[in-house]
Amino acid sequence: MNNLADKNILFIAPVFHDYYRQIIQALSSFGATVDFFPERKYNILFKVYNHLSHTRLLHAYQERHYNQILQSISATKEYDYLFVIRGYMITSSFLRNFKSRFPKAKLIMYQWDSNKTNPFSSVIQYFDKVLSFDYYDCAKLSLNYLQLFYSDDLVKYKALSHNKKYDFFFMGTYLPERYNALKKFNNTYGQTYSIKNYIYIPNSSLIKERLKGTKLDMDICTTDHLAYDEYLKTLACSRVMVDVSNKKQTGLAMRIIEALSLKVKVATNNKFILNEPYYNPNNITVFSPENPIIASSFISTPFIGTVSTLSVEQWLDAIFSDK
Repeated sequence: MNNLADKNILFIAPVFHDYYRQIIQALSSFGATVDFFPERKYNILFKVYNHLSHTRLLHAYQERHYNQILQSISATKEYDYLFVIRGYMITSSFLRNFKSRFPKAKLIMYQWDSNKTNPFSSVIQYFDKVLSFDYYDCAKLSLNYLQLFYSDDLVKYKALSHNKKYDFFFMGTYLPERYNALKKFNNTYGQTYSIKNYIYIPNSSLIKERLKGTKLDMDICTTDHLAYDEYLKTLACSRVMVDVSNKKQTGLAMRIIEALSLKVKVATNNKFILNEPYYNPNNITVFSPENPIIASSFISTPFIGTVSTLSVEQWLDAIFSDK
């Protein structure tokens, strides 16, 4: 990508796994200078406001966070781009002030959450280009569709894909419907196949569930974070990655892209995967969370061919192109 050489980019994104660092590294390799700020404070006060659903206090806290970003950036630097991924509760006042201060800058936003999960439609008007992984949002809000990317870190784990340790692997954050679906999945296949379960539930969410009287199987759930390298190792050594997507989104989760890039089969409840050009019934199957039935032949046969997923460099190339 030649159009980013010597460009200044203000980058705002979630601190999630190592993805933001990989994006910074790729942008820097294109010759850009990147100033990064997290989309929110990662501290106890934010968690308190967020879990209490105290909208007024949370909005005020976010307003202060984005004001601090404006105050922190160099008074002498001219930004060519503002690049926002998700932008948790990014404020209209921040975007107006940025546009006023840097009138020549191009504002680009990419969404890897749905508008139902993380409402962003109110700030679309401030951006020159908005892309999303969510099919419904792209149609409803007239956004550009762009699938997620796979990490360059996957390359070193591809050799492990020849040593299959697990028949099924599930990894995700706790949602009641996700947990219930996985329980049914384990009851159906746990006696016949080897299953590696990992549902991460924060301590605060675990306490809330217990106060509601919810009894969770802690052989499936855990309050410990799964290290990214351990996740990739386990994924590469699995025959099938099981995905129970958030019912509020239609976009394909990052774990689906990563699995297919590692030639790991995918079983998902997300029927929108049928729209993708790389859909192959040998490698991908769609199941119902209420009745998780997967053909034994799907599990036992090897992955066929390769899947044209996007590297982080190709993904950024699509985002920063003039199209």
